[in-house]
Amino acid sequence: MNGLAEGTPLAPVQPFWSDDFDMDLPKIFPEAHHLLGDLAGVEMWTGGSADANGRLNHPSCWNTDVGLAAFFGFSDTGRDEGFYVASGGRVRCTAWEAFRDAWCRNYVMVIENRVVWRTDRLWPHFETIMWNVRSWDDGSKKPNDGFARRQALGSYRHAIQLFREVVELHRARSAP
Repeated sequence: MNGLAEGTPLAPVQPFWSDDFDMDLPKIFPEAHHLLGDLAGVEMWTGGSADANGRLNHPSCWNTDVGLAAFFGFSDTGRDEGFYVASGGRVRCTAWEAFRDAWCRNYVMVIENRVVWRTDRLWPHFETIMWNVRSWDDGSKKPNDGFARRQALGSYRHAIQLFREVVELHRARSAP
């Protein structure tokens, strides 16, 4: 199994909710999956809703001291379920799915109680990229597209580094 969570592996090729979204992470950054590399298949749990195939549709999010946050974990949902109560059930996802979802929804991605990606801070860049992808051109955002893409991609690369640290720490703590 590729992931850290116990259970049946997720089906590798099933539609994901953002496949048809023009701002899906791999559409904006074709190298995104490659950058995530061997971490892409790491399985995690979150609270929220699943689609008809049991895949992540939307994680539950809470207002926290660091912003609107979604929690993920390797053996559970990564949150105190007695405090952060969700109406949805537990949903298993891959890291690739979680990163794609976080990019589109602009929340703070918390994995194993560590802030890994602050996509909420990327909104101005996301909006600039979206403005240009959708050709809502009034000329005001075109010059900023390259800058927005560099900032967003840099943030994604940093999040991957943080995620790798969380995975390595979890593996070290779980080793016999």
